[in-house]
Amino acid sequence: MEKFIGDIIKLIFGNSNKSKSNNTKKQPYKKPYKKDDKFIFPREEYKKYHQEKNEENKKIEAFKKGEEFENYVENNLFPEKYFILLSKTHNYETNNKRYVEDSLKPDLKFRDKKTGKIFYVECKFRSNLYQNKFHWTKSDKQFDRYKDIELNENIETFIAMGLGGTANNPNKVYLMPLREIKYTALYPSVLKNWEITNIYNIFKIVN
Repeated sequence: MEKFIGDIIKLIFGNSNKSKSNNTKKQPYKKPYKKDDKFIFPREEYKKYHQEKNEENKKIEAFKKGEEFENYVENNLFPEKYFILLSKTHNYETNNKRYVEDSLKPDLKFRDKKTGKIFYVECKFRSNLYQNKFHWTKSDKQFDRYKDIELNENIETFIAMGLGGTANNPNKVYLMPLREIKYTALYPSVLKNWEITNIYNIFKIVN
């Protein structure tokens, strides 16, 4: 009798053990990630991205300061009243899209209205001295390039240097002929002989 009742229950409800067994699927075994040279964890990728972004921001900021000081030199040291602006290097946005080769030349090119003399001016701004020197260029390569341009084009080149304050309002400004510069870094004792305090200093140095 008990067997008969059990058979009836199985017939009505089915085999519960079998149903549970069929509905439970075995999950495939997943091997844990193993770090190797080809795999970059998201954390490292995130760190790399921000490092590159910070470098790009520093580069943009440096170009921005450079452009601000160029504008300062153009408008304050060589005003339109006395000098004609013949050429000016392209800005960061233009060179970032497609680099203009003329940007390798000094930043500004002027002609003195009174004497007709044509000359180049390369602009360098530094917030402060490094190791008690004004490092006006980072490499001998750039230094040599300016000397080659001066020699090949027979156009005198001057280095305008701003120190302290801000790029558009430096505390001190110097203007030194390239031919007088021997090193990529200069002591303040050398720079003081070329400090600009008025427009007459400019006329004296340039001519």
